[in-house]
Amino acid sequence: MYPINLDLNGQACLVLGGGAVAERKVCRLLAEGAAVTVIAPSLTRPLQELAESHRLTWQPRTYQAGDESAFFLIICATDDEAVSHAVTAAAKAQGKLLNVCDV
Repeated sequence: MYPINLDLNGQACLVLGGGAVAERKVCRLLAEGAAVTVIAPSLTRPLQELAESHRLTWQPRTYQAGDESAFFLIICATDDEAVSHAVTAAAKAQGKLLNVCDV
């Protein structure tokens, strides 16, 4: 692994998952000025409040193949191993930056 610093100001970033780990990732992305979209069937209350105040875009559903294609950075913060594997394969095939929060 190689640590990296990114200028995320205005960059489209995708977070898959709506739990506590996703919440931490979203807050950090927003603090860096990223344009954040969350795909998850449900959200923590703080994420719900961010969606309601239009600080992030929420798509209330599960991941679908191709969701990652429009984004600069993808963060997979779901405990669904099948989704993690699918997103990893898709992101690698497209040369996308990816962080999987699995361990």
